[in-house]
Amino acid sequence: MFSATEEALEVGEDTHMCKETQVDEVHDGKSSVDSMEHIASIFSELLTAIGEDPNREGLIGTPMRAAKALWFMTSGYRTRASDAAGTALFQVNPRQQQQQQQQPVTPGLVVLKDITVHSTCEHHLLPFFGKAHIGYLPGEAVLGLSKLARITNFCARRLQMQERLTEQIVCELMNVAQPRGVLVVLDCAHLCMCSRGVQQNGAVTRTSAMSGLFVQDASLRDEFFRHIANSNPSAAMSRL
Repeated sequence: MFSATEEALEVGEDTHMCKETQVDEVHDGKSSVDSMEHIASIFSELLTAIGEDPNREGLIGTPMRAAKALWFMTSGYRTRASDAAGTALFQVNPRQQQQQQQQPVTPGLVVLKDITVHSTCEHHLLPFFGKAHIGYLPGEAVLGLSKLARITNFCARRLQMQERLTEQIVCELMNVAQPRGVLVVLDCAHLCMCSRGVQQNGAVTRTSAMSGLFVQDASLRDEFFRHIANSNPSAAMSRL
């Protein structure tokens, strides 16, 4: 049963099913300036269509400001997760590898919670926003903590569904960091539910996706959810 906090579980059976998120290499031969000018002209037409005057004082410059905002909010189409991660992959214990100890230490669970997420619903072109919680089991290297947030932003800055966004974050982390497993939970509020339609202010949608060892090991999943148990989605929404 779903309550005001909706929960959905998306499980990947094979880590190799993850593919790199598509990136547009060519934008119809247009530069970013040309593209934003084109978008601005469309916003100007939109203002006229809803009965506004795009030339009145309060709206002069609004089409270009809106175009720049939309360009930023969809920047995920024009970047790669590998660019967001950069070179921030570090060996967990290089000394141990050099000394070839007989009893190596296996790195445990890494959790980063309450990552701020802003994205745009592809159904109504309205924002949804909230918090992401990421847990992963490092393989031969760990990823710089800030890069977890950067990869989350990379996936979020495009037209999205929350369910797909959750899965894409898992896949990109698997591709970039090659960990033994990833588990991601998103708690988000959707303006398409708050400002229109059923107008459910305070409703929070929770989605989850996982790959690797998290799929088979219930104790790992339990450990992750204990780590994020004190995260309050409603309180997090109020701070955004």
